[in-house]
Amino acid sequence: MQTGYLLSLLFLLTFTQNIQAKDIYATTDDGIRVLLKDNSSWEFINSVDSENAEDPTRVDLKVTRMWSKGKTCRIGLTLTNRKARFIRNLAIELTAYINGNIDYDTLIVGFYGIKPTKYQYREAIYSGISCEQIEHILVHGADYCSVGESHIQYATDKGQCLRAIKVVKSEIVNIHK
Repeated sequence: MQTGYLLSLLFLLTFTQNIQAKDIYATTDDGIRVLLKDNSSWEFINSVDSENAEDPTRVDLKVTRMWSKGKTCRIGLTLTNRKARFIRNLAIELTAYINGNIDYDTLIVGFYGIKPTKYQYREAIYSGISCEQIEHILVHGADYCSVGESHIQYATDKGQCLRAIKVVKSEIVNIHK
């Protein structure tokens, strides 16, 4: 009887220690993965989950419409935030090319205060040109941006914000990074 009791107690102690000795993975409100270790320490996890491995971008830029009025071309754009963090500000440069790759004009379009899973609409207005004359639009710039609501982070690596943007293929106009 005592042998069974001792074996049960030994098994229970071993089982309890195994439960307590496990590391725990957690995700913060900002979407950052953290490893909580059994020794009461913690560390950020730099591994990329499968969703990010397939598509490292987290923001979609899409042309929704394009129309001319006289010698002015208006291009409607939406920026969709697929990030787990609030986009405080993000400015992109759009260069319109005409007649065999001639740089016609560059506009800066700013997007501000986009919550996760939401989008924002803006228009790029090229004066002195009709939409039919534009051969393609280059998306560039976006060198600096800021994200976060309470803990604001600024991009410190030039081009970091541009890498996060996915330019959605458009049937309306050839737009690319």
